[in-house]
Amino acid sequence: MAMSKNRIEIPVNTMRDYFSKGIAIDKNSIKKSSLKTHQELEQSSQSHRDEGYTFHLLEEGKVVIEIDFKAYDVYSPAIVYLHPSQVHRILDFENILVCSLSIDNENLNPGYLKILEEITPVAPFALTATDTETIISSFTFCLSISKQKNMKLHQLL
Repeated sequence: MAMSKNRIEIPVNTMRDYFSKGIAIDKNSIKKSSLKTHQELEQSSQSHRDEGYTFHLLEEGKVVIEIDFKAYDVYSPAIVYLHPSQVHRILDFENILVCSLSIDNENLNPGYLKILEEITPVAPFALTATDTETIISSFTFCLSISKQKNMKLHQLL
């Protein structure tokens, strides 16, 4: 007798709407109170994968994130790196300020892509004050360029 398999498909965020030439960059302040409906709260906690190699810099707040079915308490300042194959979801959060960068594999230097493949999976990790300042400065510069579509540096992002 054959057993039926209940296979649940895990959605992949394609980010087509957010990618500009294979790179998405954004900064968001999210408060639990800003999720107005039960549906918005449920959406934020749905298991999924992202199409790109994604880095989240948690500047402020705390987040409880599940990555590949293991929960992590992440306190700012910290970095969360997610490989495109990793299933993840937000379990809980307190008022957060997060910088996010996602890059598809076509836009990654092959040497960097090899490193990212080798370190996966990696747990979220805390940052020192010096590292945080450097990364925030770099991120702010890149975010500024990404918003200026007519700037010559925009194409180099």
